[in-house]
Amino acid sequence: ALEMQGPVLVGVPVDYRDNVRLMEIVHPGVLN
Repeated sequence: ALEMQGPVLVGVPVDYRDNVRLMEIVHPGVLN
């Protein structure tokens, strides 16, 4: 169950192209 929670969060923001701000929140250092 714990392992599922990780992939689930990653699976929610699947559209990183549309959810750029979501990506900033999930990976603040990626866009830096």
